[in-house]
Amino acid sequence: MNITRREQSKLHAVITIEVSAKDVEKNVEKVLNNYRKEASLPGFRKGNIPITVIEKKYKTAVIGDEVNKLVNSSLQKYIETEKIKFLGNPIPLDNENIDWKSDSFIFNFELGISPKIKLKFPNKRPITRYNILADDNFINQELIKLQKQYGKIVPSNEVSSSSEFSASITYDGNENNKDVTFSYEEIKSKKVKKELNKINSIKEFNFSSKSLFHNDNAFLRFFGAVPKSPINFKLSVKEHNQRIPCDLNQEFFDKVFGGKVKSVEDCKKELKNNYENHFKNQSKQKFFNDMTENLINNTKFSLPKDFLVKWLYKTSKNKITMDEAALEYLKMEKGIRYQLIESSIIEENKIKISPDDIRAFFRENVEKQMMIYGRKNISEEELNNIVKRLMDNQDEVKRVYSQILNEKIYEIFNEKGKFKSKSISYDNFIKISKKN
Repeated sequence: MNITRREQSKLHAVITIEVSAKDVEKNVEKVLNNYRKEASLPGFRKGNIPITVIEKKYKTAVIGDEVNKLVNSSLQKYIETEKIKFLGNPIPLDNENIDWKSDSFIFNFELGISPKIKLKFPNKRPITRYNILADDNFINQELIKLQKQYGKIVPSNEVSSSSEFSASITYDGNENNKDVTFSYEEIKSKKVKKELNKINSIKEFNFSSKSLFHNDNAFLRFFGAVPKSPINFKLSVKEHNQRIPCDLNQEFFDKVFGGKVKSVEDCKKELKNNYENHFKNQSKQKFFNDMTENLINNTKFSLPKDFLVKWLYKTSKNKITMDEAALEYLKMEKGIRYQLIESSIIEENKIKISPDDIRAFFRENVEKQMMIYGRKNISEEELNNIVKRLMDNQDEVKRVYSQILNEKIYEIFNEKGKFKSKSISYDNFIKISKKN
């Protein structure tokens, strides 16, 4: 057997494997002898069929099987031995019309080679790391929401900013009534608000989803997704109530904060502290995303585009054209670039995540969850059993591996990246995030 490699370009190679019939001769004989022991043919007792009969019937197919096994294992071993980093998978090149009765067989495989990457640290332009503040306006709004949440709901004939509605909707594609709830404050459309003000005389309305709500959550409740084009729907109001906010008194403070707040001032301080701690994760995630985007945009390297398009064409589960494969490649290119950058970060910084690391992560989180539910004295046996079940769930293991990996990459960004700090209100942070 002989293996050679021809460089078509820096990122494209063809591996040729030449196999002689003698390379698989012993394996073929072994398989045929096993066939002879087990085969049943008319006119022969089991185990007494002449080997010449077995060879005539099965030899060509067995040679094909054994050669393919040898070629696949040899290709994999060659790639591992030569430490070839490749993209996609090797593509067989004109390996269909093989004469299995010949003395030798030649197989060609195209390979897309991973480019060498030089990471750009530190980044030229500093990335902004936001210190997100819960300002007075934000805290006052959240306090009003809490007052409404813990307030009273009373039937009403008057529509106002504190009105809430229970209704059903129907629209094309969803002919059955769907029950929904929404508040007057969620409505963005002035036209819809004007119509809802007529609630005493009209109970059914025909509306369009265009500019209907202020935020996406309401769209999701109504339609299951944010409509890409306007949806016309009928809304039938079943119930109309007013939510009366509760007073800012000790009863309210105890319900919300469990007795550790005694005044409105303390209440606002507690809310500010809680929200700003929560915002740290959002700030951290944006910094991670911005650093990632910066690396993708500023780490220049070529990809074996033609090979990858061909690989997508060949391996697609659905039959697609080369033009469709080229469009699919464009959708995937950014993801491929980040995967290569991520691999370079892992290699350069010698990041290793062991099963013990994942097990320790599971253990810590299980203990935290148990504490939340008031179970402080969970037995070691029960804890180990829960962790074992999680370790046996490959989807959970992959999720936690990614989480730990992202944390380690974040630490590298934090250590090697160039950034500047900026304090910003939560509302302005959301505006900036949406622009990006």
